[in-house]
Amino acid sequence: MAHSRVLVAGTVVVLVGLGASLRLSADDDTAASTGAQTQPSTTTVPAPPTSRGIAPCALGDRVRSGGLELVLEGVTDPFESSDAVITPPADRRWVATDVKVTNVSAAPIPVDGPTQFSLLDGNDVRFHFADTAEHLAGIDSVLQPGQSRRATLIFEAPEGARDLRLSFDGLPEDADPIMVALG
Repeated sequence: MAHSRVLVAGTVVVLVGLGASLRLSADDDTAASTGAQTQPSTTTVPAPPTSRGIAPCALGDRVRSGGLELVLEGVTDPFESSDAVITPPADRRWVATDVKVTNVSAAPIPVDGPTQFSLLDGNDVRFHFADTAEHLAGIDSVLQPGQSRRATLIFEAPEGARDLRLSFDGLPEDADPIMVALG
């Protein structure tokens, strides 16, 4: 009788060990454990936009792409509102960028600030327009050939955000976005 208990206990250990081994194999390659053939994984979800391959230009540079010329004329970081009651949320700051956009093409080009401009940090995290008390002229318009538009765009970023760059992504698909380092 003692001999049969040892045999049963040994069988349980072997089966548990075999189950753990199979489970590890399934975690490593699900297709192998289900009998499916392994296929290369593909996805149709586009990767998030990144600026890693784009060398940023500098403050004051005239940068042309897709029929537009952009100049970052100035930066105020941090930007303080003219209304002392309206301030950025805790642990945030406002960054103001003074930009000039010129249509250097032969056709009208629409410019839409909130969808085409953003501020990026060194990790490509995007920050968008801030809601401030300022009543500033917007950059939104359809620029006719040779026409320019100048505006101050204010963004909200975390206090600790560094290596900030202004990104203008509103260009035709075949044109590179314009990236300008803030400092």
